[in-house]
Amino acid sequence: MESFYYNNPVKVFFGTDSVIELARALKKSHKKNIMLVYGEKAIKSNGAYNKIAEALGAFNLIDFGGVAEPEYKYVVSGIETAKKYNADTIIGIGGCTCMDIAKIIAFGVLHNDYIDYLKLEKSPKNGDALTLVTIPTYPSGGSEINSASEVDNLPNGTHGSLYGIYADYTCLNPEFTYSLDEKNTAFAALVTFMQASVNFLGGSSDIAESFTKGILNTVLLSLKRAVKNPSDFEARGNQMLASAMTTMGLLSLGKDNSWAHSVYEEVEYFRRLMGLSYRKTFTIFFPRWLLSRAKYHEDDVYRYVHEVLGIEDKKSKKETIKSGYKYLLKLLENHKLPAYFDNYGNVPTEAQLQAEIDKFPSDELTDEDCLVMLKSCLK
Repeated sequence: MESFYYNNPVKVFFGTDSVIELARALKKSHKKNIMLVYGEKAIKSNGAYNKIAEALGAFNLIDFGGVAEPEYKYVVSGIETAKKYNADTIIGIGGCTCMDIAKIIAFGVLHNDYIDYLKLEKSPKNGDALTLVTIPTYPSGGSEINSASEVDNLPNGTHGSLYGIYADYTCLNPEFTYSLDEKNTAFAALVTFMQASVNFLGGSSDIAESFTKGILNTVLLSLKRAVKNPSDFEARGNQMLASAMTTMGLLSLGKDNSWAHSVYEEVEYFRRLMGLSYRKTFTIFFPRWLLSRAKYHEDDVYRYVHEVLGIEDKKSKKETIKSGYKYLLKLLENHKLPAYFDNYGNVPTEAQLQAEIDKFPSDELTDEDCLVMLKSCLK
């Protein structure tokens, strides 16, 4: 087990009264002007917006809706809106997109040079932002409780990241996810499942790996329950907590899984080329990435496939790993999710794939490895 430092400063309110508890906390800290950052129609049609607005009725609420994608333009207009109305608190409501944009806005209001941080030319200090709250209604990527924020299309067309800004509070109310249909429930659960799987890979830590196995098993069982009964409070609560725990650091305590984090960089090949959402890209890409990395980390990937996915030993480790790969693709199929990028329209040509590899070479895979991996995502 490796040495580690652990800290996660986010205060968590869980349950049906979570936003009421948030209101009490904000009142004690003398907050007045709260900006709500959210998506399009979902949180108003499912009643989440009204419940949040009602609980925060004693404050001046500033609406900033319509955040459909993690686009830089929303950061710019969000900062302008927050400054115009003297917002002292930013609340991101929805999926990772809205929560990420809310984090960057909360930071950017206090930093005119915030774009330098998005380009990773400077490093922020946690707490150096407006009071920040996250309320997930689409729990999957864990933005509600981690310190990472991602945004596309900076002025020069590149991707931007802000690492180091945590929310002050997060409110986890399973009721806010009841309206997710079967497809989106599955997407959310399987993104959580695959991200948690990344934590299992690399190094060794019995306690962290025990956490991971328990969460992975619970995610799949709760997914079945939530699909059968969308209003199953415990099943939805399990999914919310799993999403949060996946990225809060507990699952990698004492592990050296730095090589496994390459998946978050290499998934961007298709995000850049096809402009798809993270969930659509990650769920298709992860099984192929795992199979490709097994060439260099066979023992590690074998252990994951054998111990976590429960695949019995085949003729060789390579055969066992291939069965694990097929298991993950079957998991997508069983939940009626696409297993190939062709399902989302025109796919990149081999020349386009190669051009991406040339611009962004892998830290470990050869160019040929990368091309084989990317082509396997296509029919």
